[in-house]
This record gives sequence, structure tokens and C-alpha cells, in this order.
Amino acid sequence: MGAREILKLPRPPWCHRYDSDGVPLAIASRRQISACLALVCLLGLPLPGCDRGATTIAKSATVGWKRVGSWTGHGNVQTETFTSDTGGFRVLWQTRNEAPRGAGRLKVIFRSGDSGREIMDAVDVRGNGSGTADVADRPRWYYLT
Repeated sequence: MGAREILKLPRPPWCHRYDSDGVPLAIASRRQISACLALVCLLGLPLPGCDRGATTIAKSATVGWKRVGSWTGHGNVQTETFTSDTGGFRVLWQTRNEAPRGAGRLKVIFRSGDSGREIMDAVDVRGNGSGTADVADRPRWYYLT
């Protein structure tokens, strides 16, 4: 068996020129290739729209708050550092047992755990009371004063 016989292919229907042994000289013209590609593309278009069965929608994640810490006391206090994955915080605060009445103040400031600079004021109240403050920044290390 010669190498030429191994490479001999059956004549494709779109090939019209052959050498003396029947081997195609040109596979196809540009027009024939373009027509073939267009046909393949047209046949492939309906496939993405085929029904793939029932589609399940993922349940949305439940948003919940994670306790970072709890602090009580009198006078000025600085907390240890803590991190935030989202940058959002809900501060639940309460003041009581103020003496003399109207003289107490609660001021909560978020500070950068890296530089110590003031990031945002969360609470600034005078007197007895309670409440909730929602604050947001970017994820980073913080501490409170």
C-alpha cells in the first residue's frame, strides 16, 4: 500500500475538480463553505430554546444580623476592633439611670481599625431613651468610641 492510497478519500459531492488519481484538488469554494456555515448556524439556532425541563429558582438568602458585641458602662469607652463583611451595622442602644436628669449623653462613633480616623457617627443622644441606628460604610476593621 502506498501513501497515496491511504490518503485517498471518497469524493465529496461539492468537489468538482480531481487529479488523475481522483484526489480532490479543491475541497470547496468560499460560496459553498459560507452556505454550509449558514446552514449549520440556522440548524443550531432553535437548540438554545429547547425545553430543558422545569427550572428551579434559588431561594433568596435570609438577611440576618450577627452580633458583634455588647457594651455597658459610664464615661468614655473604647471597644476592641471588629470586622464587617458587608459594611452595614444596626446599633441597638439604650440609656437609663441618668443623674441628674438631662445631663447624660451617649455618642457612638465608628472609627477605622487601621488609622483610628472617624468614619461615621451612629448615635448622638441626650437623656434616657432607646433606639436603633442603621449605618453603612464599606467592609473594613472598626472600633467604637
